Amino acid sequence: MAKPVVLWKGYHGSEIAALARAAWEGGIRLICYPPGVDDVSFLPLLPPGPVSFRGQWDSVPTLPLPVESAPSYPDEPMIGLFSSGTVGRKLVLASKRNVEASLDGILSLFETERLGAIFCYPQPFHTFGLVLGYLHSIRHGRELLAAPGRYGSAQHELRNRLRRPDLMTLGTPTHFHDWRAYIRTSGTAPSASYTAILGGAPVAPELWQALREELHIESPSIGYGATEASPGLTHLPPGQMPLEIGEIGYPLPQLSVQRVPGAGLAFSGPSVCLAVIRGERIEFPKQIVLSDDVSERPDGVWVYRGRLEHMLNRGGEKFPLAALEDALRGRLGIETVCVAVPDHRLGEELGIIARTDKSAALASREAVYDVLFEVCQRDFDQKWFRTVAELPRTDNAKIDRSAALTQLLEDKE
Repeated sequence: MAKPVVLWKGYHGSEIAALARAAWEGGIRLICYPPGVDDVSFLPLLPPGPVSFRGQWDSVPTLPLPVESAPSYPDEPMIGLFSSGTVGRKLVLASKRNVEASLDGILSLFETERLGAIFCYPQPFHTFGLVLGYLHSIRHGRELLAAPGRYGSAQHELRNRLRRPDLMTLGTPTHFHDWRAYIRTSGTAPSASYTAILGGAPVAPELWQALREELHIESPSIGYGATEASPGLTHLPPGQMPLEIGEIGYPLPQLSVQRVPGAGLAFSGPSVCLAVIRGERIEFPKQIVLSDDVSERPDGVWVYRGRLEHMLNRGGEKFPLAALEDALRGRLGIETVCVAVPDHRLGEELGIIARTDKSAALASREAVYDVLFEVCQRDFDQKWFRTVAELPRTDNAKIDRSAALTQLLEDKE
């Protein structure tokens, strides 16, 4: 009998917990959608099976026509996630074996006998939340705790009430900064707990120390990964304080690493995802080639220096800058340069330089950010918006993002 394919869209809640368990036990294939994505064009490339829509779909997309036969998979796909945030169109499929290898590699660094529960800030349409939260909980029988619905103060309220010394807290730097702010405004204090994993954006030593001193987490750790790695690539062990922003630890034991001339670092091993679908093409990768600038210090610690491609990493959610420019051009008819501005709380914030047009009125700042909210389902800080007569360009007439960023930083409002 063909295995059902469940296309789920939503936030923390009992429904995704039940679906994750069904996928883990082999009853379904589970594809998790972030807000703003409704692509179903990949379905003919999956092993055949009945399709159902679950969760918070505004409307049910039209299913593509079936094909005679799907590609031959080297293993059973269990879960699928979109790897580039809410504007991404790349679907990554992982098998149960991939997830088990990744969890084994990450958890080998912890005193697992001290772990009894997981508090999960990252939503389950991110690999961070789905694998390290839901599937970790299912595989090892640890209680999963998360406030249902979208991210907000309810999650901080719940986390603050917990009295669990055996707790692991999962979150991006943004989540922990916001939790600290909640503590200050509410006048409450959390009880002591064992550990945490910070991921999704560079972590400053000051934040790591605040987890110990303000949030009473004994042994914080820092993870670095990718959806294609199911999700872990490197990890700074629990209790080891970073010496500089961007430390991401050491390669996980199940992975092998090599430098690819002209391309960067490549990881291979059993946690590398089963398949990647882009449009009508499917690939079964043997290794992951990083698009990030990652270097190794003499003491063996790896450090994230930045991305080699133009991508906004906002609190762990990734938005291709060119896609945002295309959306503003297509919907409002304006030319812009979008850049990633360093931000202490989020890791990066969106900066925009828009070209004024003498022949037409420039769309209002509010209209620009309304479009961005429609595309990304996220608000951005409007203080990083400027208008100019001409967009900055290089000598060969290409958009100069570096000059645009410099201009924004020098011209603070």
